[in-house]
Amino acid sequence: MWQVINSGHGSACKNMDIDRFLFKNLNHSDVPILHFYEWERPSATYGYFINYSTDLIDCARRPTGGGIVFHINDLSFSVLIPKKHRLFIRDTMKNYSFLHANVLQAIQSCSKNDLHLMKNNVEEIKKLQNFCFAKPVQNDIMLLNKKIAGGAIRKNSNGFLYQGSIAIAQYDFDAIGKLVDLDTVEAMKLNGGFVDVERKDLIISLQETFQNL
Repeated sequence: MWQVINSGHGSACKNMDIDRFLFKNLNHSDVPILHFYEWERPSATYGYFINYSTDLIDCARRPTGGGIVFHINDLSFSVLIPKKHRLFIRDTMKNYSFLHANVLQAIQSCSKNDLHLMKNNVEEIKKLQNFCFAKPVQNDIMLLNKKIAGGAIRKNSNGFLYQGSIAIAQYDFDAIGKLVDLDTVEAMKLNGGFVDVERKDLIISLQETFQNL
């Protein structure tokens, strides 16, 4: 049995604060948590170990790692697994693979697209390393050769938190061009894609998939 939380629309800071609170108090829970949330306006979140800011959109630091994710046309959600739960896996990469295999299954159940997990990391390009949808990494979810979903994981003594983003519409690259340099925009056009599904259908599918684990 999972606890499903849908906190609705919020600022970038509010959404991240809710996940931070759930993560901090995870040891008081004996069930995993699936948390859905949306954005009051175009937003960006960035990993715990990097910095990013702009006055053009709402920004907040995530409690997980990873790079910068623009929340403009995505479905955002989090998965929290208590340390004592049978689904808890110590190895971060195995966690990432396990979660994305199930997210891929959920997407495919409401989409006719042929999706797969990225097999290997691509060659690192330093100036792109902080932009998640500009560079797919191993076990990201791909449609043909384009990344449509990724996430970040952080563990503590209570369990782990995964924060995921699924692109469900094409980025507005004119708007993105005001936030990043031209090379990054071109890399996002080349490497980032989207899956054409209804948000409500995908939420139901994710709930059903995780409830059945």
